[in-house]
Amino acid sequence: MTDASSALSPRRKAAILLVKLGPEQGAPLLRGLRRPELSAIADEVAHLGKVPAALADAVVREFLESAEVDILPSGDYDLAFNYIQSTFGDRMARDV
Repeated sequence: MTDASSALSPRRKAAILLVKLGPEQGAPLLRGLRRPELSAIADEVAHLGKVPAALADAVVREFLESAEVDILPSGDYDLAFNYIQSTFGDRMARDV
């Protein structure tokens, strides 16, 4: 974690990352979120204002570094449900 981004909340970091990526590249990151999470991040994006380039770059670096970790997060029912829901829709996810 960089000093510049260490004081930011996870929600603020997500908002900065999404803005930095832009709608096309950022949209896939939102697909697995539930409505409350999506709403909270959208609210954060809406109220973000101007972000210094150095801070945005620090957030992106932190994201990339966390993606390089050798240990994957553990899977669970909710994660599996979100993948199926994002790919095949609500009905299929409930049926599986």
